[in-house]
Amino acid sequence: MPKSLYIGFWIALGFVYLCGAIFIDVMDVDAAQYASIAREMQDSDNWTVVKHKHADYLDKPPLLFWLSALFYKIFGINHFAYRLPSLLATALGLFAVYKLGSKLYDKKTGELAALITGSCQAWILFNQDIRTDTMLSAFVIVAIWQLVVYMDNKKVLNFVFGFAAVGLAMLAKGPIGAVIPAFALSAYWLGKKEWRNFFRPEWLLGILITLLVLSPMIYGLWLQFGSEGLYFFFWKQSFGRITGENSWSNENGPLFFTHTFLWSFLPWALLAVWAYGKRLLRFWNKGPDMELLTVFGFLLPFIALSFSRYKLPHYIFPLYPLMAIITSKELLSIVSDRSKIVYKAFFGIHLFLNIVIFTAAILLSAFVFPSSSPILWLLILAGISAFVFFQFSKRLSESRLLGSTLIALLTLNLVMNIHFYPQLMQFQSGSQTAHFINKNKIPTLEVAVFGLLPNSLDFYIKDIAQVFTSPAELIRVVSAQPLWVYTNAEGKKLLEQSGAIIEKSYEFDHFHISKLSLKFVNPKTRTQVAQKTYLIRISGVMG
Repeated sequence: MPKSLYIGFWIALGFVYLCGAIFIDVMDVDAAQYASIAREMQDSDNWTVVKHKHADYLDKPPLLFWLSALFYKIFGINHFAYRLPSLLATALGLFAVYKLGSKLYDKKTGELAALITGSCQAWILFNQDIRTDTMLSAFVIVAIWQLVVYMDNKKVLNFVFGFAAVGLAMLAKGPIGAVIPAFALSAYWLGKKEWRNFFRPEWLLGILITLLVLSPMIYGLWLQFGSEGLYFFFWKQSFGRITGENSWSNENGPLFFTHTFLWSFLPWALLAVWAYGKRLLRFWNKGPDMELLTVFGFLLPFIALSFSRYKLPHYIFPLYPLMAIITSKELLSIVSDRSKIVYKAFFGIHLFLNIVIFTAAILLSAFVFPSSSPILWLLILAGISAFVFFQFSKRLSESRLLGSTLIALLTLNLVMNIHFYPQLMQFQSGSQTAHFINKNKIPTLEVAVFGLLPNSLDFYIKDIAQVFTSPAELIRVVSAQPLWVYTNAEGKKLLEQSGAIIEKSYEFDHFHISKLSLKFVNPKTRTQVAQKTYLIRISGVMG
């Protein structure tokens, strides 16, 4: 691929990421909760302990909260400031993919691997709906890259950076931040038959560096929860999901991550399956005399995570840089001989896939949420024109498969980030209610919640709304002080039956937007699944 074209794709991909960071509200439940925790930390100026709605919080390590709170201080409390540290970590992670791919193979493999990683649907999505896994993914690949480099040059700086990155990965999500690099590096040594590396004494120093990075969190956990906090972080939250000590279970089967990979690694998923299958076949035929870091660095954590009792799609996203390196190497091999049947097969598959992607972009803009914006339609037209140009350009024939796929993907995600998601957010009633409260300058001390727990409401009003769990409790308060109450239809009915005097009532559309369904996507059936929430002004109680 020409250098100018490669740079152009990175600029376009960066623009897509930036649009997602700017135009999309934080999503309930997790991202809005984490953004609220960071806001609460910034307000209290207490960075040692982690609180959520004034209560002790233990579920996730604090790195995302620390960095987001820091960026709030610099840029103010807004969703862009919340996302920015994760986006910067992702940029570092993509650079590490490039360097690791270049180290294991060559510069072209590294360049393409970074582009595949950054453009796969999973990495685009979790840089919009920011959770702890975004930083985990970045620091895991940085750790692997730095420690692989250290094994060759024995430079102290690479050693320190490698184990510091392990510590940061653990600060982001927990022990999985150490498990993935350990699997990858063990496979790397196995492939090179460097058995001594398993017993190097400097690993003890590396563990000390990692613990030093973890020390502020360890102190905070001990201060808040004592030994139970340390046990939860180092064992129960991660390994307890396999042993059963952690009771969380969502009954997703052992093949959950298999079909998750097939959609989340798009548009490169089928190429990846082909490339990985060839690697496994080669390993079966020739044994461990090959580069195994990417093969088993992906496979072993994938299998381990598949035994977890609680599974969510983003759990395997940190493994994707390793799969991207495998895919990149195979894609370059396929493209180098365009006369082979394999190239022709994948060219046909991706041509069909790209047509489906453009069709999806048009449907999102014309049917799901119809738009008359000339800018949106000009962007879609520009994407289709660039796609057609790639298909027929002889000068760019070597870049046809890669370039046309990237153009289709970038067009779809740009449509999603500037049109689909902003429209979808109209159905996240927590943030929409907060925007209404802010616009009408309603004092946050007068805002209460009944029957709902929307983290997005707290984040966007930059305060913690009073929470009531029973109508009797709320009625006692409003009998002395009027309140604005955010509630659902059932809550509104209960309050009316309890004698609440509703002076004003504002209605908002509501849907759990992270769980899209065909009925919701279809405008004709959307009202069947969308609900209503209310912001009501209760001025008193009927005597």
